[in-house]
Amino acid sequence: MKKSASHDYGKKYFTEQFNAVGEFGRADLGRNVNWFVSQLKFFEDRFGLDFRKAQKILEIGCAIGGIAYIFKTKGVVSYALDISEFAIERARKLSPGIKFFVCDVQKKISTGEKFDFVFAFEVLEHLKDPLSGLVNIKKALDMNGKLIVTTPYPFKKYIEINTHVNVLKPRKWKQLMRNAGFKKIDFQPVTFMPLFYRINPKLGMILPFNSNLPFINSTVFYVAQ
Repeated sequence: MKKSASHDYGKKYFTEQFNAVGEFGRADLGRNVNWFVSQLKFFEDRFGLDFRKAQKILEIGCAIGGIAYIFKTKGVVSYALDISEFAIERARKLSPGIKFFVCDVQKKISTGEKFDFVFAFEVLEHLKDPLSGLVNIKKALDMNGKLIVTTPYPFKKYIEINTHVNVLKPRKWKQLMRNAGFKKIDFQPVTFMPLFYRINPKLGMILPFNSNLPFINSTVFYVAQ
């Protein structure tokens, strides 16, 4: 379902609507890292990935940059982009070892680099033109590179979020990925509790199905190459 996509991803968005990154402080980054730890582990287990082999990664729609931070601490060359100048300015100060830049992935990814993993967690649903975004991501991957995606299943509660302009079923995302040039696409519906990770990342239990129950997150994990 498509809606108007003229959204301002400035301070108001990050403080009033998407407040998971808080004030872009050290504690906020720690919670963001916890949020991603169990998800990355699930990707490795379910799709047979080995992120230990990563040499250069890109996080798209990074906000505070939790994924890039995880990989940077492991010695991986880490890039991160966001359309929001507000987010990038603050994330860059918080994690100077990461190569942050402002970019609209629907137009161009202008790093001049090739990546073995590109991550787009809860990003594609915000794109007015996701096919152009996927085409540009494909160009940014090296020959054997993989795109790692999460995007919500089209339950009403996700469609109604005003910045979600493309909340699609898996078959539609798979078709868009094929149209963008990806040959092999796998996916897994998942459900997880959104609060336990704040206590300990090991409590971020992920269940392999979608559910429309209240107070839980239900999304779909994709790997494309």
